[in-house]
Amino acid sequence: MMSVSLNAWQHLSLNEKLSQLAPWVESLNTQQQALIHFHCQNIENQVISSVVLTGATGEENTLTLQPKGLVCAVCDKRANELGVLAQVIVPLLMGCSVHLFTYPMEKEQVKSLNLTLLMDLIPSVFSLHLFETLIPFVFAHEVRVISYQGDSGYLLGLQRAILEKEGPLISFMVETQPQTIPILTSCDLWREFISERVLTINVTAIGGNARLLAQTQDSDH
Repeated sequence: MMSVSLNAWQHLSLNEKLSQLAPWVESLNTQQQALIHFHCQNIENQVISSVVLTGATGEENTLTLQPKGLVCAVCDKRANELGVLAQVIVPLLMGCSVHLFTYPMEKEQVKSLNLTLLMDLIPSVFSLHLFETLIPFVFAHEVRVISYQGDSGYLLGLQRAILEKEGPLISFMVETQPQTIPILTSCDLWREFISERVLTINVTAIGGNARLLAQTQDSDH
């Protein structure tokens, strides 16, 4: 199977993405596959390609969902296996690229998820990194989302460090209390990795002359 580019990945349908990921998904255990199926069903049932609404002056407003782009998935030593899996699979299915930062690669949850196979399948879209390289990576790339699972103490230091970076704001998706406030198993997790784009088209006719006005607005969900 040929490796897919990031641009091509963003434009694949959900089923086409799953087809690309099939060898990796099939290598996982039953519980891990069930989590992927859970998130796939949520995305399939909730995500729409576009909605067209007519405004008060007759303009057409077309709302579409766009992948946010580059996601850093960060997990410290407290992270659990299924949480890491959710951090990886959901943004991938939403068309983002995912770069996973964890402690040494021999860590058991990384081993059990067979993520090296995933990286072999889609190297332009998914990669593995050591935990200590996170901040230099964020400053060197146009990161749009940091998905964090672990201790709240390190999170505060990370957020302070990221504040020093110029450019677009980076959104955080955080799970520090998985037992009491589970986020990575939420049916709405996909919303963290998309932006809303609204295209407004307004046609006016005055004295036989028609004018077309098109305006695009982007906003993070």
